[in-house]
Amino acid sequence: MNQFQACVKKDISEFLRYHRNILCMLVLMGIGAMVLVTTVIFPGLISQLAVKAPDMITDPEAINELMAKLFPQDVKGSLKIFSSDVGVFYTIAVCLICHSILPGEIKNGRWLIPVNAGIEKRTLLTSKCFVYSVGMAFPVFAVYNVYYYAASVLLSPNCRYGTALQNSAVLSLSVAFIAIVTILSSVLYEHSVMAALSVIVIVMAAPDALTFFSFGKLFPTYLLTFTYTLGEDLMDIIVPAIIMAAVSCVLFFFALRKCEKAEILR
Repeated sequence: MNQFQACVKKDISEFLRYHRNILCMLVLMGIGAMVLVTTVIFPGLISQLAVKAPDMITDPEAINELMAKLFPQDVKGSLKIFSSDVGVFYTIAVCLICHSILPGEIKNGRWLIPVNAGIEKRTLLTSKCFVYSVGMAFPVFAVYNVYYYAASVLLSPNCRYGTALQNSAVLSLSVAFIAIVTILSSVLYEHSVMAALSVIVIVMAAPDALTFFSFGKLFPTYLLTFTYTLGEDLMDIIVPAIIMAAVSCVLFFFALRKCEKAEILR
């Protein structure tokens, strides 16, 4: 077993031991259940309220229009809502999980034994990014597809599975990138919590803000925008995906330099 395989095996064991896989699934399933249940139930409750207490609703047309936007009764609209909620709430969970991993391991001396055994810090860093990015992204892919089938049963089926499948892959890729950026940034910041806050602010603000500019499609955050709008042309994400990879490489370079200089405490 080479160094990278050994590190991956260790990190997978750690990922599972702390039940991070279960936590990711629970968060995503909670988001999916919340979106789907409110979509199915809430409009009906408002309709009953309009019948039983008409004085409480002064503008029924405006309420109906609002309900259609917040709780769309078709699969496409529901997938957009689900994607945006995953992009916000699940991102927060990913950042909170990932931001303290590397600084904690270095500070607590958990790199001491593998480094003294001859394992390069580059390998330790690569393994951590690989395991946690895949571990955080795969549940998104799985739950997204389950959500699609559930929504197709309960709502108006107006979305091809191919569109849903490619959007689930793009959203998973976005989450993987967010995990990698958070892990690498946590090494560069003096306080790792700032890495989590920075990524959360960017992910929450950039997709909406950059839609007003033509160059917004060039930013890595457009991958999230693509899923929020249920995009169909994958050519639109080639440039942001390339830039995303470049950003990851640059962050990895500086994070590795910081790790090489960092003192591993006993």
